[in-house]
Amino acid sequence: SAIREHHQHNPDQKILLLRMHRVNHVDVSGLHILENMVNLFRQDGGDIYMVGVRGAVWRKMTLSGFDQFLGLNHFLAAEDAIGYIFHQVMNPGICVYVCKARVWKECQGLPKSDRTVNIPLHQIESAEAVVPSITPLRLWQRLREENGEGPRIIDVREPEEYRQGHIPRVDLQTLPDLLDHLDDVPFEGDIVFVCRSGRRSAAAVHQLIELGHQNVLSLQGGMLSWQADGLPAVIE
Repeated sequence: SAIREHHQHNPDQKILLLRMHRVNHVDVSGLHILENMVNLFRQDGGDIYMVGVRGAVWRKMTLSGFDQFLGLNHFLAAEDAIGYIFHQVMNPGICVYVCKARVWKECQGLPKSDRTVNIPLHQIESAEAVVPSITPLRLWQRLREENGEGPRIIDVREPEEYRQGHIPRVDLQTLPDLLDHLDDVPFEGDIVFVCRSGRRSAAAVHQLIELGHQNVLSLQGGMLSWQADGLPAVIE
């Protein structure tokens, strides 16, 4: 099919958004093809999302169980689809370290870096759910309770992001630089890693845990959650 051929020629494109507005009918064989496409993308670390599914097609999907197979959160409203995928699904490390274009409004504020990240980017997608983490409010409480003697905080974003707002008393060490110097990270004392949304910091924590560290945490939701909670940030 055209989707399979496109995927073969563009293996780095992990996420597919299907616009279903002009699809008026789907039968069992069509749903079977869609299931195969979903499996293909998921096996490669990607996924498929849909917008504009018409009523008749939706009824077929619900009767066959395809809606549950794909996941109800994979059927998106057209006006919110790109924003949802960008903020909830995509790995911002791809935008920073791999993609050189600025296609969507959501990616305009992210910096572009020529540095490479020495781990597969799909690991950044999956790491956040399994690494030890701390909420912004709990981190702020620890910083206040311990009178500045709390955990060390390392911001793994790019300098441009850092200057737009960072946690007080934080050290800046970009993710590529950190991953090139993992042996320099001390084993004693708690360390909290911070990024924009929590994925790059989770990747850093994941790599350190693999090396035997037990004192590392990722800030849940990154600076987005920190600022959403109204906590102080330094702008340079």
